[in-house]
Amino acid sequence: MKQNGFSLIELLVVVAVLGIITTIAYPPYLSHLQGGYRLDAQRILLEQSHLLERSYSRQGEYPANLNINSSSHYDFSYQRVEAQTDAYLLTATPKTTGFPCGSLTLNQQGIKTAEGGDRCWAD
Repeated sequence: MKQNGFSLIELLVVVAVLGIITTIAYPPYLSHLQGGYRLDAQRILLEQSHLLERSYSRQGEYPANLNINSSSHYDFSYQRVEAQTDAYLLTATPKTTGFPCGSLTLNQQGIKTAEGGDRCWAD
């Protein structure tokens, strides 16, 4: 008599192998995804900076307020330095914890900073 199906030992071996593969592969995959989200946030900050520079060249000052839509993984904020109308700070803050670079900032001089250090901004 021939039996169809898998034995319990075979199923346990398959589950163990899948667990090992997942343990090894998931952290680099997650890091790769976070890097892509960070690049999107950097792109948005740079686009907004270009728009602000265009506005400054036309009006001689940066706008008092700027509405930047959030992405699925980052919130964006704009802050004009109140003491002077020719300075601003753009910030991208991750919506969840676990992003190694943390918040990204860009100012009117093009100075890029990140909580995780200089390696977080792509050139």
